[in-house]
Amino acid sequence: MKNKKAQKAQKKSGKFYPFPSGKEKVIFFATPETDGFEYIHNTITRSKAKKKLLPRDYMERSVVNMDWRLLGERKEATVKLGKISRCFASGSYVCLRSLKAEKLIADDVNYVIIKGKGKLKKALAIEANEFKPAAVRMIVLTGGRPILLK
Repeated sequence: MKNKKAQKAQKKSGKFYPFPSGKEKVIFFATPETDGFEYIHNTITRSKAKKKLLPRDYMERSVVNMDWRLLGERKEATVKLGKISRCFASGSYVCLRSLKAEKLIADDVNYVIIKGKGKLKKALAIEANEFKPAAVRMIVLTGGRPILLK
């Protein structure tokens, strides 16, 4: 949490979403010591993420799986990481409800796909039904955590 004044302002305006309590899995943000790479980027683009070498099994180790069931008809939406980065404070927990609150997706959407387009400038815990590989790399390299809903 780097900018405490900015976070307080975002909390007052309602744009800071803390990690929800009551979840079964504890999600830690990436650090160089825990995830085994030398530097966590402050800002990363898709082209920078492609150049960064990571172990082959990194996607399986870095993505946290959570149980989730889709009830009824599937209505999906894709969200770009650049838009998420602009709308949320560093350290926020981004989920379906918070994306709807920020008007990034429609109210009737129940399946979210995250694409790795744009610049990701913050460490975020992002919960979605599907992640593109570039998006996973960008989230992890900025110090965040992708949470895959199964």
